[in-house]
Amino acid sequence: MRFFRAQYKPEAQASGSTAYGQHFTFCQRKIASCWYSLAPIQLFDRDTFSISQPSPIRIPAPTLSTGPCSLNFQVRSAVVIEACRFAPHCSVEQYCLGNEHMKKLKWLCFPISLVMFAIVTATFPSWWCGLGAGKWFDDPQQQVAYARAFEQQIQTDLSLGDFGTADEQYNGEWLFCTNVLGAAGFAQMAIQHPENKDHYVLQMETCLDKLLEDRMQRFDEKLWGSKAIETLDSDKEHHGAYLAYLNFALSLHRTLKPESRFAELNDRITATLIRRIENSKHLLLQTYRSQVYPPDNCLAIASIGLHDQATDADHSLIMEKVIGNFRKVCIDEKSGLMIQAISHSSGKPMDEPRGSGTTFGLYFLSFVDRQLAAELYQAARKELAGNVIGFGLMQEYPASSRGGIGDVDSGPVIMNYGVSPTGFMIAGTRIHGDRDYFKQLYRTSVLFGAPLNSGGKWEYVAGGPLGNAIMFAMLTAVPADVLDSRGMNQ
Repeated sequence: MRFFRAQYKPEAQASGSTAYGQHFTFCQRKIASCWYSLAPIQLFDRDTFSISQPSPIRIPAPTLSTGPCSLNFQVRSAVVIEACRFAPHCSVEQYCLGNEHMKKLKWLCFPISLVMFAIVTATFPSWWCGLGAGKWFDDPQQQVAYARAFEQQIQTDLSLGDFGTADEQYNGEWLFCTNVLGAAGFAQMAIQHPENKDHYVLQMETCLDKLLEDRMQRFDEKLWGSKAIETLDSDKEHHGAYLAYLNFALSLHRTLKPESRFAELNDRITATLIRRIENSKHLLLQTYRSQVYPPDNCLAIASIGLHDQATDADHSLIMEKVIGNFRKVCIDEKSGLMIQAISHSSGKPMDEPRGSGTTFGLYFLSFVDRQLAAELYQAARKELAGNVIGFGLMQEYPASSRGGIGDVDSGPVIMNYGVSPTGFMIAGTRIHGDRDYFKQLYRTSVLFGAPLNSGGKWEYVAGGPLGNAIMFAMLTAVPADVLDSRGMNQ
């Protein structure tokens, strides 16, 4: 191995001569570090090769006879530089040329760093958030920890103050829906974990008892001016907001426990809903006075169908008529999505077809009408599904609509991507066996939902009690083939 040395020459100081009047120092680490990137260099310990007094060194003339080297340095201390064996003929000019070459290559640093940043950003977050996604889709045992955590939530005496909409009406709706979706989640646990069916049915009954409390009816009573349960023998007021949701939970419970202590109430509400739908102008139930929302009607339809599955009742003829009308009035011809609101007087759309209503409605319809639910799922997948660096996101409005800014139903809408349709679509992927898109949506739920897995319990903390209830119901949604095996969703 060859060495290139900057040697201390005492005679140079005595004679006062230097080669071409040029003074060099090789203790300039900048040159050494630049050259190091081209050929490995070893900088020996400075303290080992030190010079007590600053002195110029004499560089033999042949070394500087040619080349661009015109540097003028002062030697402060001697540093021995060992050149790589692959550059055995290293000279001063080579050091200088190497330094100049590195300057020319500096422009590559920024684009290379940018590319590396883009690669890491595009792969690592989605990989990290997607850990365990496959198990959530394939292994029902993953759901047990979630159910265990939600059991604690329903034991908590939630109030309107636990929901942050700053509107008492919306807070009442959210408190009510938290228990409806909790009941649905426990029912799904009972279906998929038959060994613990009795336990989950009991947890479901805790939710049902809460739904029947007077405070749960106040949001509906405020807009109708009467209590829903007290109007079951009249058709003047539909009370779809309360009765459709409550009856869905009651009917679902009855499919698991036919001798349910809620059976009589379930029979009465079912008969009332059928009568009110039949007598309505457009075969649609009003959620609130003069307000018709097709997604809410999905729960009324599902509750009647589930009631028939659990009993000997047969409302197939009227339900065939109702669903046929629903397809005609509530499904947008262009996109295949569900229209969010319908005029109670004209039956014409009052809102756009939207992702939040479509993904929400198809979940409930999957219990009683697999074909319609599948059609809505495929339309949502085609028109609204998106992906950003591995994270699945659902749009609120299809490209064929005028768009909008969303509302309390959709949650925040950013660049047309909505929180609600993204969350509700998770159930659709499970029901219809879409494993790939489930994994993408699951990553998004982890990124924004902040799941907490501790002490054998799993829960989402970022969305509050309602967000956690939604994810509980969506992540435990029952695949269609399992429902088929139970004679459901035909």
